[in-house]
Amino acid sequence: MSLLDLPLDVISLVIDILERDESPASLCPLALTCRALYSLAGHLIQKRVSLPVPSRKFKLFHWSITHIPNYGHKVLSMTIVPSRDERVDHEVQLSFLCGLPNLRVLKVDSPSRGISTEWMCTLSAPVLPLRRTLMDISFSSLGKRHMATLMLYPELRRLKTDLVTSLPTIESHFPPSDLPHFRAVHLEHLNLSDSYVPCHFLENLLACTPSLKSLWCNIPIRTKSDRLRYNWESEERTKPPPMSDIQNIIQLVSSTLTKLDLYTGMYKEPGYIWTDDDIGRLDLRAFPVLRSLSASAILFLGSSLRDYPREGMYARLPSSLENLCLSFCYDIWIFYLVRVTGDQARPPYVGQIAMNGRRRFLRQELHEKDYFWILELAQNKEFHLPCLRTVQLYEVTYWHRDSLQLEKWIPPDSVTSAFRHANVHLNVHVRSPLSFKSGITWSQIGFPLLE
Repeated sequence: MSLLDLPLDVISLVIDILERDESPASLCPLALTCRALYSLAGHLIQKRVSLPVPSRKFKLFHWSITHIPNYGHKVLSMTIVPSRDERVDHEVQLSFLCGLPNLRVLKVDSPSRGISTEWMCTLSAPVLPLRRTLMDISFSSLGKRHMATLMLYPELRRLKTDLVTSLPTIESHFPPSDLPHFRAVHLEHLNLSDSYVPCHFLENLLACTPSLKSLWCNIPIRTKSDRLRYNWESEERTKPPPMSDIQNIIQLVSSTLTKLDLYTGMYKEPGYIWTDDDIGRLDLRAFPVLRSLSASAILFLGSSLRDYPREGMYARLPSSLENLCLSFCYDIWIFYLVRVTGDQARPPYVGQIAMNGRRRFLRQELHEKDYFWILELAQNKEFHLPCLRTVQLYEVTYWHRDSLQLEKWIPPDSVTSAFRHANVHLNVHVRSPLSFKSGITWSQIGFPLLE
């Protein structure tokens, strides 16, 4: 039986599934198979387009939207992949974007910050009709002023950038007459996942987005040795903010936020440890609609190097929470210390492992105090976390995957029974040494926290 022998509603269902696919190339081969399928799916090809720029494909598409009336009106989603070596003139970029008056989704996946900035400058042109229709924008990098300009687009609901450059306060770039409009933006999803966002900048952003539903960002808490990763010039800004400041900033969107991804960037090596004056842990009980939380564990548990008590963490989580995911950097661990230090470019590395804790883990003889704070999540579900469905805890191995691996924890029967009774899925992975091969020296040390 050929595809055309199937009922029309089945073929339409296949086309509908391919249309929802993230790759625009999925629908095109089907539509070009024969005239019958083209009549059913051909009109959908133009809705989502991906173009390398410059390229022959780009030139043909640009000619079509400038010479064929309404050709670009059907395009709703556009992915632009600029070349690292060749550039497109500003006039060509402008005429190309002007030919897409109904565009709703725009993604510029540029390998270079400078190229991304060129397209961003073109997108800021006031003559573009798509300024009134764009709802979803994704750029590989955005400057502070361009980012603020995009947030003024009346229909914008989703904004993503991998790198935010030059980050003073937003309001300094707008005349007073623009500020009321800026404070009334309708942005619902903000993704700054690969950017280190200073607290003062994040505060300005959240103060202007009263309808924000999802937030993904990195709060920079690192040592001064990592200062070059921030695009800042002041060493003073590398000092981590007090936990109370972080709490007050995200509290600005507590009434609307449903998904929060909050990380610290402390994944490459040990980071900055808060002083005693900065001690505190995030409390999200005042977030009534928060359903998904993915964050650095150090924000909720503190550093393992200071032996903070972990019991009672469940009481600082919102009752609406459904999914919890905590990542443990190199200054915090779940059961026992495993860490690689040293310059990756000049091995051998120097490793540290708490052997007593490691042995108890392998023999499944951990003390109850080591995992009691995890057990509490299930035991207190009925009254504190009635919506909880999944708990995922994992220790990061970034930059050291040639010497570290993740190993799954097999919990004792008491933990397994509690989570099964609470109908919560638990998944815990810890760091373990990949091997004792030459080039890696593991120091067998005891550690007071785990004794």
